[in-house]
Amino acid sequence: TQVPVSTEPQFRIEDFGSGLDLSSIQVTVNGSPITPTVTGSPSSALVRWSGPLAYGTDYLFSVSAQDLAGTPMVPATPSFTTSTSTASSCA
Repeated sequence: TQVPVSTEPQFRIEDFGSGLDLSSIQVTVNGSPITPTVTGSPSSALVRWSGPLAYGTDYLFSVSAQDLAGTPMVPATPSFTTSTSTASSCA
């Protein structure tokens, strides 16, 4: 998927049982830990990362958390590739 470098990657994690332990949410990008912005509630959290993103780069995220009962979620591993350059036009 060709994603613009201006994109802010985001993921929603939901747990309608005991709820998410928001402090347990961990995210890596290409194997390196990042500090995402987490908003929402234990039943539904939005996890965002403001980059920066580089042109023509593959990004593999690993997102993990546990619920308030201590049960870990199966890590999610979304990925995407950024576009290779800015679009330009000639007059």
